[in-house]
Amino acid sequence: MRFARNFANSFATKCHVHTWFLFVRTFTEICREGQKMNGLLKITLALFVCCCIATPALQAQRRVVRAKTTAKTTPMISKVALSKDVLAKVALAQPKKLVNFNKLVRIKKPVFKKRNPRAIKLNIMKKYPLKLKVKGVKQFRTESFQGKKVANRATILKRRPLLKYKPFKVLARPTFLHYVRLYSPSAYPKGKVPIVIKQSLYNSCKSKLNRYIEDVARNGYYAYIMIFNGGSAVNLKNKLRQVKDISGAILVGDIPAAWFENSNDFRGKYAEFPCDLYLMDLNGIWRDMDNDGKFDKHSGAVEPDIWIARWPVHRLGGSQNSTLNKYLDKNHLIRLGKKGYSLNGCAFVDNDWASWGRCSLDKMLGKKRTEKYNNKAKTNATNYKAKLRKKLNWLHFCCHSSPWHHRTYEDKGKINWTDIRSPNIPHAFFYQLFNCSSARFTENNFLGGWYVFGNSPFSLAAVGSAKTGSMKAFGQFYGPMGDGALIGEAFADWFSAQAPYDNHDRQWYYGMCLIGDPIANWTTPIMPRLLSPTNGKVFNHYPRRTTLKWSRVGDKILFFKEYRYELQVDYKYGKTWARNDGRVYIHKKNLKKTSYTFNFVGAQPGRWRVRAVRLDGVKCPWTPWRTFRYTK
Repeated sequence: MRFARNFANSFATKCHVHTWFLFVRTFTEICREGQKMNGLLKITLALFVCCCIATPALQAQRRVVRAKTTAKTTPMISKVALSKDVLAKVALAQPKKLVNFNKLVRIKKPVFKKRNPRAIKLNIMKKYPLKLKVKGVKQFRTESFQGKKVANRATILKRRPLLKYKPFKVLARPTFLHYVRLYSPSAYPKGKVPIVIKQSLYNSCKSKLNRYIEDVARNGYYAYIMIFNGGSAVNLKNKLRQVKDISGAILVGDIPAAWFENSNDFRGKYAEFPCDLYLMDLNGIWRDMDNDGKFDKHSGAVEPDIWIARWPVHRLGGSQNSTLNKYLDKNHLIRLGKKGYSLNGCAFVDNDWASWGRCSLDKMLGKKRTEKYNNKAKTNATNYKAKLRKKLNWLHFCCHSSPWHHRTYEDKGKINWTDIRSPNIPHAFFYQLFNCSSARFTENNFLGGWYVFGNSPFSLAAVGSAKTGSMKAFGQFYGPMGDGALIGEAFADWFSAQAPYDNHDRQWYYGMCLIGDPIANWTTPIMPRLLSPTNGKVFNHYPRRTTLKWSRVGDKILFFKEYRYELQVDYKYGKTWARNDGRVYIHKKNLKKTSYTFNFVGAQPGRWRVRAVRLDGVKCPWTPWRTFRYTK
């Protein structure tokens, strides 16, 4: 019987309908005339005909899908029951097969840029083990000031005007660097980065966003503009899934967020909050069990596949166009080395976490350059504001907080968002905001936004939480950055290292988000100043003896010996620079001095640039090219 049913199923899928009628009619005539056939044979043949007739009906009732895949696949370990919300995952994994809803299937996980979350986790945890004593730490709580409460999902949706959903629109890249305008893994080894922005906001800052795209191209990222005119976080995630070789995405302005709810949050209370992990995890299974518009269950491949960074300039009042343009100008000047740099960091740790000391910030900057500020009698609001006025590379701040106010324990002092907005502070380039809800980007005038997009002349990015809780296991974040990883890369890898997530992890980490530029790190502002010759200098002497000079990286007391220098000198070959043809005239490494003398090649244009390299091999960014020319 089993053989008959399998044969019928196979026959049913390949034969045309009219063939069935012919076959059944013929078989019926044979049965009428075959009076002498024994009973067993008659029963077998009758069952065979029933199976053949029933198969097309079963095939019609079967629910199947087809989908195209955009990424390479590798098998996952666990099996899950297939339902509507995981259907897309199965379709991605098996694009050319029909998938039955009633079967158990093996879900396959796309691999982006050869990232293996489990390997990342093992390597990070082995190299940067957690040494902080976290068992005795008091649970976080979101501070409520003046009776103000954080907004929930329903309130956010009321604020946002209704927009008719339109398809995404990908804009052409700017015309710079024509020879690498098209994407290729060799030209852009770090992958693709869509910058998601609404059309109206893009129109006001088009030229400066294009300049930013050119800046991050030097970091190996292929960034481009993706216009978003409406839709939900689900629509956005589906669009990001379709981008091959995606590494991350930058969300500019009012781009929707997914919301998560936890019925057993800190102290057993209910919590709902925006959750960017939903967009970072392209392959996990997210469910809304009570159909209230907020996810409440996360399973499957839970690790993030990409990083997400937000630029919520619409939450800071005033003109978001002006705020965004000022930030892009500041970002560009820092990348050119025109804002100076700092090699120092500070861990400002309030009472409840004083035992944590430097909070592993020294794994990135070193102990000599990392100040430990954890004296319980001195960690007050006044001293923190004074620390904000000092130029620092990273400022790590641990205290209780709300989205709008920090509260220090000793004097019950408050640091308001108006303090952070002040043009006199803050002066650090990067911030670790270990305080509840300070990065809740769905709130107006939230602290994390003012740290990055306020009036500070230096701030580039901040890491914080949109809920009660924040980052722990700091060494697994700072350690990779000390080895040269960019903030977005380190953030995604840190998140992967914490998986799989239990309720404790959901309490602490599910609100984590990145505000500001993800394609930067502690080395971004660190570059020598080019001293001589001046840009565009014309020489008319022969022989062409040339001396290039630049400033040291560091200060007069420390760090001179920690850096060496790498120099490139290029010349114009006809209408093309030699480097663009794969040739570099001079490329010197491991230079101890801050000058270099040589004989230039001929009466033609030339250019040069320098970068600092730490003794452990970490390379700082190149300075911009500086040109000169010989007439004879």
